Amino acid sequence: MGTVSPIRQARRWVTPNGAQVDLSHAQHTSRNLGRRGLRDGGCWDGWCVTVRHPRSGSVISSTYLGAALVEAELVAALAAVDAYEVTGLARP
Repeated sequence: MGTVSPIRQARRWVTPNGAQVDLSHAQHTSRNLGRRGLRDGGCWDGWCVTVRHPRSGSVISSTYLGAALVEAELVAALAAVDAYEVTGLARP
């Protein structure tokens, strides 16, 4: 399987417990030293799957996928948290 195109229709996933699962792309994290956020020297630049608590929105888990988004790795990360895609729903 190849790399997933970053220009796609927006997708949303949730877990069976209702936790929101987000796919995001971080960049320039090493330049974020003076502001709130990542202070990792740039090692987290790339794609990340984040699971957030359904009520509080706090981060439950975060899985770093790398600089290139590979479909097989995304599928594995979503399967690890039992996430499934939902369609036709607006974000709260």
